[in-house]
Amino acid sequence: MSLLFIQHAYTQITVNYSLINKKLTIYGNIVDAKGEPIAYANIVFINLKTEKTIGTISSEDDGRFSIELSSGEYILEVSVFRVLKVYKTIHFNIGY
Repeated sequence: MSLLFIQHAYTQITVNYSLINKKLTIYGNIVDAKGEPIAYANIVFINLKTEKTIGTISSEDDGRFSIELSSGEYILEVSVFRVLKVYKTIHFNIGY
């Protein structure tokens, strides 16, 4: 399922999720303004209530990423080469 699409002057971030066997997998793709993949972007999920980092991953060579999380509310932080940072609050309140 498609969850959100973030477009910034320099990047486009697509975030999706799947729920299989009660496991929530967040996956997506990061590309630049020309549609070229952005490798090694830093992706951080921060719990909105506790402000603690729940997971940190990097995008692959093709700009893709995936991580397993629990339902909840998170701040999604994406940084590219420590220059550009994009923040977005996302909600994963999925009942089992």
